[in-house]
Amino acid sequence: MRIAHVKLWYVGMSSRSGARDYQFIVQSGDDDGREVTLSIEDAIFSKRQLSFQEAPDFCYQKLQEKLENEATEGPIRKREPVTALDVTRYRDSHEIPKRGSPGSRRSAT
Repeated sequence: MRIAHVKLWYVGMSSRSGARDYQFIVQSGDDDGREVTLSIEDAIFSKRQLSFQEAPDFCYQKLQEKLENEATEGPIRKREPVTALDVTRYRDSHEIPKRGSPGSRRSAT
C-alpha cells in the first residue's frame, strides 16, 4: 500500500564510532515531518558489501520500501539499522556490470 503525497528528503550523513548514519526527513500530507536515520555499520563498508557512494541511494530505496510497508508492518523507527541481508537484496536488484562487459566503460568518440 502506498501512502499518498509522501515527501522524502536526504538530509546528510554523519559518522560515529563503528557506523555511518544517513538522515532523512519524511513528510506525509501537512505534517511537519519526521526524521529517520538509517545506520550502516562500518563492517559493511570494510567488507566491500556496499560502497560509500552507493549508500545514500541504498538508504533512500530501503526507506521507500519501509514506507510502502508501514501500514502492514507498523511505523518506521526513528533509527533503522541496515543489515547484511538488506545489502544483499539491494545487490540482487542492482546488478553492477563486470569489467569488460558492455556498459562497464564509456567508449571515446
